[in-house]
Amino acid sequence: MGDVPGSSLPDRSKQKTDVNDHRERGNALYKSGKLIQAIDAYKKACTASPEDARRLSNLSATYFEIGEYDNSIKPAEAAIKLLKSPDDPLRVRLQTRISKAHMHCCRWKEAEEASRKLGATDDDEFNSALKHAIRLERDIETKAPQGMFTYVSNVTQLVPRYMPSM
Repeated sequence: MGDVPGSSLPDRSKQKTDVNDHRERGNALYKSGKLIQAIDAYKKACTASPEDARRLSNLSATYFEIGEYDNSIKPAEAAIKLLKSPDDPLRVRLQTRISKAHMHCCRWKEAEEASRKLGATDDDEFNSALKHAIRLERDIETKAPQGMFTYVSNVTQLVPRYMPSM
């Protein structure tokens, strides 16, 4: 039997409440700087409501903020697939995050591909700045002494991006 008396169907209102509780808890934790706990709450919200792009976006953003760039990409890509409109403003935020995540991981080709999916022209100020940043990063990598860029990049990845709350 489900949550609805006399029915095998689950109580949808209870499910919506649980999903919203997880999302709101995740948002509160995120705002208070407790990003690891926020990830757990957002994962629960995503599990309870896998068709909601906003919850996946929140999970992706939180992974990005703690420097887990690879982990931020998959939920962002999944969220994009769920968006109904190609003009949804969330699409731009997600695609930008994917591009930046690839940049942080020194995957220039993937970063450029992700930035192209933004649909902006080279005249667009943001897209132009993003492409310029990708070129600069690539130049630094190719012109730095052998192994130096990799070493600095690896050390940078170890530095936390946020201050855990006490």
